[in-house]
Amino acid sequence: MTKLKMLNLKYALINNVVFIFLMIGTLIGQVTNPNKPFYTVAFGLSVLVTIVYLIVIQLVFYRHYPSYNSRNWQPTISGKLIAGLGIFLAVLLLTSQPSVYYWLAFWVVCMIRDYSSVPKKAFT
Repeated sequence: MTKLKMLNLKYALINNVVFIFLMIGTLIGQVTNPNKPFYTVAFGLSVLVTIVYLIVIQLVFYRHYPSYNSRNWQPTISGKLIAGLGIFLAVLLLTSQPSVYYWLAFWVVCMIRDYSSVPKKAFT
């Protein structure tokens, strides 16, 4: 694996780990309360962990590792099309019955978009 592809993979994983938190919270919520998975303590905690993660990554991580900041990456046209399709599908799926598979599908779409992104000139 080339150095740039490994950087793309790390960038995609770091910037999309929030979906993993939400998937875990939704999955636990569906197991404990199948009728209302978004009203469980597990989902509330996963949202709280997601918010804390986003704050820490913005204030701490990106300052020490600017090459992983999404401002320094340019999505390709195919990445933008995939992201648009993913957002459209996510809106369609989230308006129906909630499921952990929707978060998984949205996570995969965002991973593909970020993996196909290219770094801007400063980090090539």
